[in-house]
Amino acid sequence: MSPAQAPRLRPPPGRSRLGRRSLGWVAAGLAVAVVAAGGAVFAASPKHPPPPSCPIAICEPPPPPAASQLVAGHVYPGDLGYSLEYFDNWSVAGEDGRTLHLEGEGGANQGVTFELTGSAEGTAQDLLERRKADLGKLGIFDLAPVDDPAVEILSPAVGGQDAQPGSGLFAGHLSGGQGVGSPVDVLLMVASDGGVSVAVTAWVDARRVPTDVSVRLQPVWASVDDLLEGFRWPAPGG
Repeated sequence: MSPAQAPRLRPPPGRSRLGRRSLGWVAAGLAVAVVAAGGAVFAASPKHPPPPSCPIAICEPPPPPAASQLVAGHVYPGDLGYSLEYFDNWSVAGEDGRTLHLEGEGGANQGVTFELTGSAEGTAQDLLERRKADLGKLGIFDLAPVDDPAVEILSPAVGGQDAQPGSGLFAGHLSGGQGVGSPVDVLLMVASDGGVSVAVTAWVDARRVPTDVSVRLQPVWASVDDLLEGFRWPAPGG
């Protein structure tokens, strides 16, 4: 996922309009001046003898960085060979050999539910339709594609593989018992690599986010995008 690129703006009046050729001559002049100045400094500086070699007991290599400086994630290994690395801003709500269920832990993740599901049966389109049906079982209904440019997902993909047509961002409602329930935004993408298909599903429940922030304006999709950086397809021949 990546946000829509902002248009390039014409520089305002009064800003430099030097072309590339003029900038090249300026840069060349500065480089000559710097080299000449550097040569003068070195010519005027006396030469110092190399420092004496020190005993091995003193010149030991520096110690390795403390463990507290290293940040390690948690790796979910799917039975079909794919994996996902996630960090402590996500908590595990459930997992098995095919599915990982995560819940966001505060910040941009607040109110976000994420599921990664794999399948080696049927096609990627079959998995996409199954995931839509699964959302209905969770009480999410009235799903409709979102065409709002502010949250448009350009070139949806999973692990570098293009998502199946029909993937994208959807708007719907959660079942509220009586009448229309609270709004919910759903991200659903399905992609395949070899004989394995993977579905990424994430949704935001308006009842679980800060009331003073619109669901649509939360940077949750950027957070999910960061999470998907840790996804890996099965290794070739694995």
